[in-house]
Amino acid sequence: MITADHLVEPVAAAIEEFGVRVPQDLRIVGHWNFPLPYRGRVPIDLLGFDARELLRAWVDAIDAETVGKWAERHNLPYTSFQDLCSRREVLDLIGDEIRRCNAGLPEAMRIRRFLVLNKEFDADDDEITRTRKIRRRFVTEKYAAVLDAFYSGESEVELSTEITFENGRKSVLQSRLAIGDVDESAPPAAAAARRLEEAVAVAG
Repeated sequence: MITADHLVEPVAAAIEEFGVRVPQDLRIVGHWNFPLPYRGRVPIDLLGFDARELLRAWVDAIDAETVGKWAERHNLPYTSFQDLCSRREVLDLIGDEIRRCNAGLPEAMRIRRFLVLNKEFDADDDEITRTRKIRRRFVTEKYAAVLDAFYSGESEVELSTEITFENGRKSVLQSRLAIGDVDESAPPAAAAARRLEEAVAVAG
């Protein structure tokens, strides 16, 4: 049994090189992250979880107050939360933070793609409970297009999102959001971490 998913393909290659017959001489079970394709030639019984399910637990929007304070301190003008989410500077900030976090994670656990939602989760839209807990199943269905775009290699995704105003009136927010790719070759920007820490301090 291979318990580390990032070792499945290297071990399979080594087994093939040594001439071990699989499954005649040896049956191999390996941990795997689906839907990533297995590229080895040795037949292995793959067990694991669907990474898309893990992503569903990570869908979230930026904190408007924290990033808004950061934008003000760096003289970045914006007209609305939607406008702030679409700014390249904000996407770069989030990308830098992800790279910084990725540096301390095994390769198989690193975030490769991300998207900044252009609306905060709202209880009136059934996305969260009144105690601010995310309704995972509902959010998964509502933002299914985002998850599909991650794995289809799209550079952006078009969303049609229903929003509810305080007076009960409903409207549909049409938007096209960019999907960011985390470039591991670029070193994590320490300055980005300092900028975000400054914003958190001010917001607090």
